[in-house]
Amino acid sequence: MLNIPIFWTKKAAYPDQKNAANTKDLQPTFYTDNSVKANVYTTDEVIAECSNNSLDSVKRLIRNHKKRLERFGSVGFEIRAGSAHKKTYHLNEPQATLLITFLDNTEVVADFKEELVAQFYAMRDLLRQRTIARQTSIPVQKTLTDAIKEKGLDSHMYANYNRLALKVALGQSSKEIKRQRNIPANKPIPDYLTPDELEQLTKVKQHIATLIELNMPYDVIKAILGDGIVAVIPEKDKRRKGA
Repeated sequence: MLNIPIFWTKKAAYPDQKNAANTKDLQPTFYTDNSVKANVYTTDEVIAECSNNSLDSVKRLIRNHKKRLERFGSVGFEIRAGSAHKKTYHLNEPQATLLITFLDNTEVVADFKEELVAQFYAMRDLLRQRTIARQTSIPVQKTLTDAIKEKGLDSHMYANYNRLALKVALGQSSKEIKRQRNIPANKPIPDYLTPDELEQLTKVKQHIATLIELNMPYDVIKAILGDGIVAVIPEKDKRRKGA
């Protein structure tokens, strides 16, 4: 799984993986991936760092109370090569909350618990917003699909128009988007977009569907949505020029 941190609630509201390697800027919560189906977790390293406890003692607590923790799901972990502590535990919100109760109740621990709860909430809320935006975009995708089908266009046009919509909405090709965001080849790109990006993509798809219904061909639609300017010649003028 990927470590994709979110900044403290007072700073930012979206993941930025660049700071993940700097333990001085260790972030409290992470997404398992960048999709709308991601889970939120924290690590033993975060709990040790932010509660002023040694990593060894936190790992020992996890091992000693593993059965209790697993009442709230499997305790995940990752293996990091070249690290003195190769196994890094992943804990969901109930597991992390329970584990913190086993620590000494110092002011630092209390502050960290408060911030951790806020972070889990913030990340779940962001996932909720993205899920709503994704669900809202589905009917528009169906409208575009129906427009292509009703006009009897070739089946490959489904992919062509979807790639065009992504290019216009996000300014990148689908290959570039998947490469930069580490999106698996078999996963749909919309599942990995922010609410604002999904809103923009939805608008573009609506526009494309309307233009298809107006019997405009792909090249003309592409030019209209891009920087090109196309002079659309009426059929009667075409016949006159060919006469």
